[in-house]
Amino acid sequence: MKARFRMVNALPTGAIAYAVGLMLFLSPFAVAQPANRGYYWTQVTGVAPWTGRAYHAAVNFRGRMWVIGGDGDTGSGLVKDVWSSSDGRDWRFETGELGLTDWIGAGAIFVLGNELWTIDTWSASGAVWNSPDGVHWTQVANSVPCASRWGCLVTVFQNKLWALGGEDVTTPNYFDDVWNSSDGKDWTRVVQSAGWGGRCTHGAVFEGRLWVLGGTYTDQNGVTVWVHDASYSPDGVRWNGAPADGVGYQNTFVDFDNQLWDLDRGYDVYYPWDEEDFHASNEVWRSDDGATWRSVANGAWQPRLAQAALSFNGRIWVLGGMLEDHTFLNDVWCLTPVSLTIDTDQRTRYKLGEDLTLTLSAGEPDGVVGYQWWKNGEAIPGATSDIYHVDHFTEKDAGTYFCELTGDGWGSSNSVQIGVLEPNMPAAEPAALALAGMMVTGILVFWRRRWLSRPDLVIEPPNR
Repeated sequence: MKARFRMVNALPTGAIAYAVGLMLFLSPFAVAQPANRGYYWTQVTGVAPWTGRAYHAAVNFRGRMWVIGGDGDTGSGLVKDVWSSSDGRDWRFETGELGLTDWIGAGAIFVLGNELWTIDTWSASGAVWNSPDGVHWTQVANSVPCASRWGCLVTVFQNKLWALGGEDVTTPNYFDDVWNSSDGKDWTRVVQSAGWGGRCTHGAVFEGRLWVLGGTYTDQNGVTVWVHDASYSPDGVRWNGAPADGVGYQNTFVDFDNQLWDLDRGYDVYYPWDEEDFHASNEVWRSDDGATWRSVANGAWQPRLAQAALSFNGRIWVLGGMLEDHTFLNDVWCLTPVSLTIDTDQRTRYKLGEDLTLTLSAGEPDGVVGYQWWKNGEAIPGATSDIYHVDHFTEKDAGTYFCELTGDGWGSSNSVQIGVLEPNMPAAEPAALALAGMMVTGILVFWRRRWLSRPDLVIEPPNR
């Protein structure tokens, strides 16, 4: 015998209408808005045990972050040691005899097949090396076809090594060709001219695409020219380009928190008369799409250039670098994301004379982090705590509030609308109504799935 099910109006008509509307809004096709996001900088250590350095490599490998090689104050300039850490504070010395000849790092170490790989683009030898542990290195190839060039972008994409662009060391020529290899020995040129123009290039892998971001070349007068554009490819063969004024200096890009971050805005320029100009910076830029860039609050760290940066354990890490006076640094900083939400204690309306309290939920940020509350688009003088309190609520206190991080952090919370509680109106009417609607929706969805999943079910309309 087939079961019969009859729905009756057990709830007021208005409540059902509200529940149905909310159910439609919360359907599988609705996209939830992401939580409000903030970030703050923390100095993990001011003096790490490794020698101060610049142009070094940093990589996330086997659950630890690694600092490898670089240029430092060692007499010969080159630093050939390897260190690793699980937290950025305590570092383990791995080896002091990195066996790579005339190699400096410069961000050119990558993980492929559970091994570390690098190509020497500093001395332009084109030698390829790999290592299973960061300590013992094997030379896979003496030179590759795309060798004999400086400033070649090397990265890992689609389980292959890639080399893009660069400057010929024997002639004043620049390349915009693209090469790849699955084993480091045999290389294939997949594009002779990608169309983004010859240059010493920078780039990254972001959103499943290979990116060329900015770069430099020297014009016929010997002056360094910075290129500000972005080109991307889904396969390394087909390329699309767009202007990108926010990029073009160093090659310290990090894919983090669904955004691409540019963390080295410093640069060094050689003039025709061999005079070098250093420009340090602590600017931080980011992009959602690789082409449109915007600056955010400056880093809390001292302006520098040629630092290393990476994503590790849910944070961005900045390690070392060099000041404009050639002082080499060995400090460690991290950028931590945090969700910023205002807790209203489920109240959005207040009687005149009541106390109003709004609390920013932002975890427990380290570093020098401050707060600033805003109402109706204007900063509230003196409201610089994570709690905003009004002793006696008046009509002037009604409005739209939000809170932002200051100091070593930045980011804004959600906005909340605070109003006057009229007579006979529940203090938490909007929140309570939403909660009731969600409960009703849950009940309806539960019963709908339970009953409609039965093959013997027949639904009849109520008798008229």
